[in-house]
Amino acid sequence: PVDGGSPDACTATETNCDDGVDDDCNGDIDCDDAACVDEPVCAACASVTCGPCEVCRGGDCFTVEDETSCGTGTCWGGSCCAGCWDGISCRLGDADTNCGRGGALCASCEGCGSCGDGACIAGVSTEGNPCAAGTGICAMGVCCTRCTVDGACVAGNTPTACGVGGGACRECIECASCLGGACTPTDGPECPGGICHVGACCTGCWNGASCEAGDTAAACGTTGAMCTACTPCSDCAGGTCVPKAVGDACTSGSGQDGTCRGAAVLCCAGCWDGTSCQPGDADAACGSRGRACQTCDGVRTTCNGQFCIPI
Repeated sequence: PVDGGSPDACTATETNCDDGVDDDCNGDIDCDDAACVDEPVCAACASVTCGPCEVCRGGDCFTVEDETSCGTGTCWGGSCCAGCWDGISCRLGDADTNCGRGGALCASCEGCGSCGDGACIAGVSTEGNPCAAGTGICAMGVCCTRCTVDGACVAGNTPTACGVGGGACRECIECASCLGGACTPTDGPECPGGICHVGACCTGCWNGASCEAGDTAAACGTTGAMCTACTPCSDCAGGTCVPKAVGDACTSGSGQDGTCRGAAVLCCAGCWDGTSCQPGDADAACGSRGRACQTCDGVRTTCNGQFCIPI
């Protein structure tokens, strides 16, 4: 195109191999190594025709994912299936045992109806009857071994429609996925305001075994993250440990009453000598609860139980 203008429509074959510029690719298609991605014909200075279930990237053909549309069919295992897919191979889709078209999953009409034009046609008075040796139920002419939505048989492998045995599908609750036709608790995915843990949305904090409210010093946290134990000189506020002020009361790790002291704001349950916390059991530094240390003279008084007492 003219410099500054919009790119040309992507042609079947990219011809500008000399510059590798995507000037023949439109705004929705990228040029990769002088080839227009997703075009049926690759050209990295040589034409290669890709199949209906392949895309062109950089002059090579790559297989698309299963369940990608391919004209009137669906891609399975790199091939375009116009009949039905039985989980292993593509069938014509015109038999009672494997009925379907457009590459959909094959349906069994046996015991419930007959296959006509790629769809099961219900037999007389078969609706709701057991089929497939009791593992399914007739639904609109289909022997449904999965589950039904509004009477129609569906795959039964999604959280919104999960089930087996031909009964009505169920919708899995939050933090559950559909595995083998059963709603199964999940662990790890995000949920509104939190993280799924053992099938429930934890918006507080996780202690490794259960979800806590996340509003206590012993288990502080939010959005389902791991709980944090706040230090004795901090409180839990809004799921975060917030430091206390120097001079505030505290309870030490051993359960003793104390006072928050020092630049590091640590809980002192002994006595404070102005610089550091002392055990408070010596004549030279006697005291408790983080109060200022006292000096016992060792003659008339001695430190006992963190108090200066007469000798």
